[in-house]
Amino acid sequence: MYWKPELLTYTRSAEEDGRNSCEASLTARGRKKCVEDANCELVPGEDYVVKDSGGDDWVALENVPAMATLRHQWILRRRRRPEAPQFKGCPLPKHKPGAAEQNARITMAYFHPWTLRPCWDDVHVPCAHKLKGDCETWKEALTQWLDGNIICAESQRCPGLLTKFRFLFLNFLCWYMSCCFTPRARRSRHIFQNCNFGCKLGIPF
Repeated sequence: MYWKPELLTYTRSAEEDGRNSCEASLTARGRKKCVEDANCELVPGEDYVVKDSGGDDWVALENVPAMATLRHQWILRRRRRPEAPQFKGCPLPKHKPGAAEQNARITMAYFHPWTLRPCWDDVHVPCAHKLKGDCETWKEALTQWLDGNIICAESQRCPGLLTKFRFLFLNFLCWYMSCCFTPRARRSRHIFQNCNFGCKLGIPF
């Protein structure tokens, strides 16, 4: 992945705001608040806003209703070198009774394509709130998706992309499935979760 989400930066004075050193600029309300109290709490989207023009190595999130708040807090910054996705600090599947539904929801959120733009909504890339589809449970939705429905427009244009995705996806599942069967794997999983180490996809375990 070339792009990574990153909290944007903003200034607390009109002088610094003109130097173009941050990804956000103060609004008139924000400047007034900073003059009155230099340590005041600024509200994203009201006291400061992201610069739509972006920069040499970063871009602003799209200006759509679904991102009305997020786009004034986060940006996408391009890495110099691509990195494999990591799950450090993220919710992960757990092997315990009653966890199947939560595990399925986590897996769908991480791997099933979804969008926040209603105009891009289709059967293979639904809006986030439609991710479960017509299924009653997340477990049922995951099973249905895995049953020959892992496809999107990009995979049709580039068949090799689908093969790579399946490898990464199975790698993720195999790691957590293997943690259920051997004492050594269970100990490794315990250390992994307690230390918040990242699980890098694409590395054979």
